[in-house]
Amino acid sequence: MNNQVNVMVLGQSGVGKSSLINYLADKEVCEVGTGSPVTQRGKFQKVTFPSPNNSDVSINVYDSWGLESNKTDDWKKVIDEKLLSTLSFDKMISGIVYCMSYQSDRIQDFELDYLKDLLSYGYEVIVVLTQADNSGYETKKTVYRERLEKGLPEEQRKYVVVDVCAEAHAKPWQAPIEPFGRDKLLDELQNSTFYNFNKVFHSQLKKWRSSAQEKIQKFETECIESAKRTNFEDKMEISGLKDLVSNRAKALAKSFTDEVKAVVTDASEYYELIEDAFAKPKNNAPAPDTILSKIGQIFDKIANLFGGGVTLKNIEEFNRHLEETSNRLDDLISTMFEEIDDNLHERLG
Repeated sequence: MNNQVNVMVLGQSGVGKSSLINYLADKEVCEVGTGSPVTQRGKFQKVTFPSPNNSDVSINVYDSWGLESNKTDDWKKVIDEKLLSTLSFDKMISGIVYCMSYQSDRIQDFELDYLKDLLSYGYEVIVVLTQADNSGYETKKTVYRERLEKGLPEEQRKYVVVDVCAEAHAKPWQAPIEPFGRDKLLDELQNSTFYNFNKVFHSQLKKWRSSAQEKIQKFETECIESAKRTNFEDKMEISGLKDLVSNRAKALAKSFTDEVKAVVTDASEYYELIEDAFAKPKNNAPAPDTILSKIGQIFDKIANLFGGGVTLKNIEEFNRHLEETSNRLDDLISTMFEEIDDNLHERLG
């Protein structure tokens, strides 16, 4: 796994996305536009810089081209494809930043509609209100937050708002304004990253669970085909069939264990990477040894599924025992899933 954390920055052209990225990187890594699109339509401008807290970890920022009110469908399609293609730890989007500017007259309906779409995927979104040095900032601060609260359904309000001034300003009629909001944004990126990590972890577990259930169905089909070729009047053939099914079941259970080990280990490594990126431990990383020892105990229970006490006189009895075996394998999947899920919730809080 590479030492990289991915962040997506979204918003209309001219709201200060490039300035925000430069401020986050603490150096110029993006060309700053003047209200015109810097990033090509349909593309992401990727910039990479060392984590402000740990130079051994890189932050990849994917800066989208600007959202336009008459192009929301095209914009949504590209963003959605990017999000759905990154549901793995080495590619996951750790943080989503949506930029709006205090220089705008108001938050527009089409922006709220797209925020609803983003939140519907289960991600936490950081809404950054840029250009907070604007003369109407204090008045708009409350108005913008009320607009977000009223415009987004209560069940979708998994977002945080951060005010940012990315560039210093010295205007004749007011005191100089220094940049602010960077530390708060980094804190929220950390919190958001752990939240979104949980989403990807669940996605990986569900994918494993679905694959495991498909394998059980294949296991049943193969065992039934073997039973059809068995002479149930021949004790040697029955014994061979029992051994065959038992060995297949054990191999299948072991494959479940190996696969979920890989998921848990990748999750643990990525969790530690997040801690390194932000240099502020959120909690203990999911402990693979603890989880996997429990999985090993569950695996031991699958042994001797067609052991010496099982008698097979005909195909009907075989099918009954096969169903019991499949149910125990399915229980194994469920138990593994629940053990990991409980452990994750306990550690992430």
